[in-house]
Amino acid sequence: MPPGWNGVETVRRIWQVDSHLQVVICTAYSDYSWPEMIDELGESDSFVILKKPFDNIEVRQLASALVVKWSLAQQARRTMCDLQAVVRKQTRAVQSAHEETIYRLVRASLCRDAETGAHIRRTGLCSELLAASAGWPAERVDQIRLAAPMHDVGKIGIPDAILRKPAALTSDEYSTLRDHTILGARMLAGSTSPILRMAQEIAQCHHERWDGTGYPSGLAGEQIPEAARIVAIVDVYDAITHDRVYRKGLPESEVQKLMLAGRGTQFDPRLLDVFMSLLPEMQAIAQSIPDENGEEVLPEWCSTLSSL
Repeated sequence: MPPGWNGVETVRRIWQVDSHLQVVICTAYSDYSWPEMIDELGESDSFVILKKPFDNIEVRQLASALVVKWSLAQQARRTMCDLQAVVRKQTRAVQSAHEETIYRLVRASLCRDAETGAHIRRTGLCSELLAASAGWPAERVDQIRLAAPMHDVGKIGIPDAILRKPAALTSDEYSTLRDHTILGARMLAGSTSPILRMAQEIAQCHHERWDGTGYPSGLAGEQIPEAARIVAIVDVYDAITHDRVYRKGLPESEVQKLMLAGRGTQFDPRLLDVFMSLLPEMQAIAQSIPDENGEEVLPEWCSTLSSL
């Protein structure tokens, strides 16, 4: 019973320095009951209680054994840290390969589309920002950054004559174009990857509307996956602020009016409000990733793929 605090408090302060340290408590049963001490310290294998009077040899043997136990535990923790470092390194390698595969898939779809690679990158980054600001957990925020760029991957199955037509589409052509949502979902279906599962939802549902008048399924409100609702906002904003083969980008003031006009009809009103509050950040992303003369330079194999 040292002045100021008792032995239990001493043990607690020791464990604040290193919770793995082994402690031998020597006490007289009359001074402090063992059950009470165990109750205060909690169930743990990090302390041993010896009743006074104790045998010196017994204490030395016990201390020696506990030192060995502590050393083995330290070694096990170091081994675990080393293993965790290896796992983290391997995880980063797998993720890097995963990201590269996604990037190449999206690049392939660009060969059939008039949209630019810059639009694809901006869509991922802006969706990431909106998801984070909407309260998504960090893991899912990272997933939508990678999944959002695949929203139009189904356009790889749409004829060039429709995708690159510099004039308004006929009703039949527009009906064919709408099929890119279903084609994209089919391409991405069946994966166990959380990123690709999210990408499938986005590809299929990013043209659904909050009021239920969208396509392909006429989903309404929260029936539409939230990831798709996020990408729907980001995709439309980016598309109408930048030049396309069939029209010029609109001024920012006009774009904002159009976006607000879709609140509660085309777009999730809560997510749109969050998006509008982030406009300075969204504009900064757009400025950091500009289109290159309205169209990104694509690798040579794209021209071959487009002719198939």
